[in-house]
Amino acid sequence: MAPVRKLAESRNIAIIEDAAHAIGTEYHGEKIGKKGTSIFSFHPIKNITSGEGGMFCSEDVDLVDQIRRLKFHGLGVDAFDRGTQGRSPQAQVLEPGFKYNLPDILAVLGIQQLARVEDFNDKRTQLAIHYRERLTEVEELRPLAVPAYSHKHSWHLFIVRLDVEKSKLNRNNFMEELKKKNIGTGLHFRAVHQQKYYMETMKTPSGMLPNTEWNSERICSLPLFPGMTYEDADDVVDAIKDILKS
Repeated sequence: MAPVRKLAESRNIAIIEDAAHAIGTEYHGEKIGKKGTSIFSFHPIKNITSGEGGMFCSEDVDLVDQIRRLKFHGLGVDAFDRGTQGRSPQAQVLEPGFKYNLPDILAVLGIQQLARVEDFNDKRTQLAIHYRERLTEVEELRPLAVPAYSHKHSWHLFIVRLDVEKSKLNRNNFMEELKKKNIGTGLHFRAVHQQKYYMETMKTPSGMLPNTEWNSERICSLPLFPGMTYEDADDVVDAIKDILKS
């Protein structure tokens, strides 16, 4: 982020951090989302959840005020105004808005989850370390590299890349074989330009981003969630070894 911010500031470019996967993440000792403007996701599969929805954060007071208006029909006051102990009957629509507010019952869930994010992330980290240790036994599979700079990872996902040449198995078949063993995997990062919509509307051909496509065809996510045990992770690795051996 440091070089990105430096470049943006020199050209007066706004930065919005997509922090959907990064709640609790730290970069050089500072929480992601602490500076500037950022957006977090509370989808059910994220590190914490409110059932759905997300969170918008910004140091820009005027922008925050505008977002508060836009999220609730463009009204000039929030849904609950402390001065009137409710919504003012004189509230005016100041600009066209949306119905994007989080329902209170989901917000209660989110607040309780937020208090547990460090514990959840610590469990994810320990599982990720265990995975990485066990996967040294599997030469056909490489975990996502850990960056050298100072950071604290949220481990929202545990990404691995399959060596299709060594394994003589393509990624899709690898995922299918794990599914047969009752182990679910995820494919979260398909090359964007190879999505059906972009291929049809923007005519993005295969081969235009060869490195992206090469990785896109080889990566998947292994199960990782706070309720897992080391034994669960061992079952995943043992299943992988069994598949690759056979």
